[in-house]
Amino acid sequence: GHKAVLAASKPQDFGHPSDASPHWNPFWAAVQDAGVPISFHIGGGDLSDLFVDKDGLGVRANFARASSMIFMQNVTCLADLIFGGVCHRFPKLDLVSVESGVGWIPSYLEAADWQFIGSQTRKEHPEYDLLPSEYFKRQIYGCFWFESDGLKDAIAHMPDNIMWETDFPHPTCMHPGLEGGATQHPADYAEKAFEGVSDAVIEKILHRTAARLYGIQ
Repeated sequence: GHKAVLAASKPQDFGHPSDASPHWNPFWAAVQDAGVPISFHIGGGDLSDLFVDKDGLGVRANFARASSMIFMQNVTCLADLIFGGVCHRFPKLDLVSVESGVGWIPSYLEAADWQFIGSQTRKEHPEYDLLPSEYFKRQIYGCFWFESDGLKDAIAHMPDNIMWETDFPHPTCMHPGLEGGATQHPADYAEKAFEGVSDAVIEKILHRTAARLYGIQ
């Protein structure tokens, strides 16, 4: 009855091989055979930076700094999975980047493709038959809950790979009444965020993609 598996994005922080290592091949194979997606939530590594204000920034300022940078943990994780050949070896394995936003997706994939080609990666791995962006499009998904500036570009590039999440009840979740007015009612946000996006794509982002991934109606 399980709908997903939550895996560590940086197991190396706990003394284990990174996600790129062949060490995990039996795990990837078992999950692929089970037909459930793997989620990589931010914070799947060492979180001490969130809670130790070593530079005296202030507890809240340090938390905001570290929690914004922690998104990058999942970028590193996905780079390990793509360049480590996990996506190639397990083409039916669905991978979900959770609570890391989506605005970075087009920028990172452009860089990944550029470096993949420029480094002549196929001379070393001729079996890699797709570009990083093509592996992503085939089997990797991202989730957002507050973005505006980078959201439309991500949707335009990957309309089938983007899902909305509430992130409730984290401090940065989309909810009315947050002190300072930093957020708004989720319905108001959605109306603005999806302005100009087709109904078919909105349906994918808000329902259809997640329903397919997690086997729900």
